Amino acid sequence: MILGDGLIGQMMEPVEFPDHLQSQPSNKDDWATNGMQTRGSARRNLVKTLYLVPEELNAHNQKLKAKYDRMVREEVRCEPYNLAGDYRVLIVSYGTMSRVCRTVIDNFKRDGVEVGMVRPQTLFPFPKQAVYDAASKAGCRAVISVEMSMGQLVEDVELSVKGVAPVHWYGKCGGEVPTPEEVMEAVRKLL
Repeated sequence: MILGDGLIGQMMEPVEFPDHLQSQPSNKDDWATNGMQTRGSARRNLVKTLYLVPEELNAHNQKLKAKYDRMVREEVRCEPYNLAGDYRVLIVSYGTMSRVCRTVIDNFKRDGVEVGMVRPQTLFPFPKQAVYDAASKAGCRAVISVEMSMGQLVEDVELSVKGVAPVHWYGKCGGEVPTPEEVMEAVRKLL
């Protein structure tokens, strides 16, 4: 699942996608349920999750487990920001808030204070190792999840950090976007 937020979902600015993102799935006829005539097929595509024969259910679950394991190996997506330095606070943020947090990090950098960020781009698989590695750096004293929600990402961050640093939350919900100054104040409290 790609990680985004309500503002991205309701975007009203013009958007141009690069050519490499403008593609159609090549195997659509294998899984689409848009009608046999639309696909030019004599075979029905049935979507089901109910397996009454135990052996079929076990085989299906093994197939899903292999799929999820492959996703963890191949599909983790995140973007590091300012992680090369000796930062004191790590921000974990996504979507619109990650753009605000970049400004926060750049403002702190001008003041001589280092703050790093991991921007998850996928919910599953979550970039657990990247968050853990970033939180484990010697100078990192705290981790803060900055969200436009009520802290739904905090649990994933806590599981990723594994207790190497305290995890905090800052955010607003209901469409109000926190300002860089508000986020900076929350981070200052952790410094």
